[in-house]
Amino acid sequence: KLKLILKNLLGNSFNLRAIELFAKPPKYGLPSPMHQDNFYWNLKNGNGLTVWICLDKSNFRNGGLAYIPRSHKNGILPHEPSFAPGSSQKVTKMALSKVLNNKKLKIPNLKSGDICIHSCLIVHGSSKNTSQQSRKGLTFQFKNSQEKYDYKKISIYRKSLKKQITLRRVN
Repeated sequence: KLKLILKNLLGNSFNLRAIELFAKPPKYGLPSPMHQDNFYWNLKNGNGLTVWICLDKSNFRNGGLAYIPRSHKNGILPHEPSFAPGSSQKVTKMALSKVLNNKKLKIPNLKSGDICIHSCLIVHGSSKNTSQQSRKGLTFQFKNSQEKYDYKKISIYRKSLKKQITLRRVN
């Protein structure tokens, strides 16, 4: 069923680009600033998506995913270093206020085994887990097989990341 969904969203030919585990332990699971996955991925046309599989319940109380509806229609927004552990970039405050523009964040209530699929261009993030409940999710990231990486942007991102890591060590 997932292959059929991916074909409908990405086209007949797609590739797995990465797999990640996100874990927010009870009481101190870290927040993830609002960002777009494609700022990290640097796909030229943004034809990629994330399949997020909920391993624990996920909701507002335990730092569940928060999305800005229809934000993927704005293309890549300006990002800046977040200096947040586990997340190197965030959408700038100015860009975030423009794209939010009186929209309410959508935080789905998910059960273990539920799946969310989002575009690599959607603005999303999560708050700290202050609950007694763990929140874990597994992501599978896919791109259209014809989609190309923008290596110039990748180089710029890596230089920014290296600088951020150096600044963290100094502080």
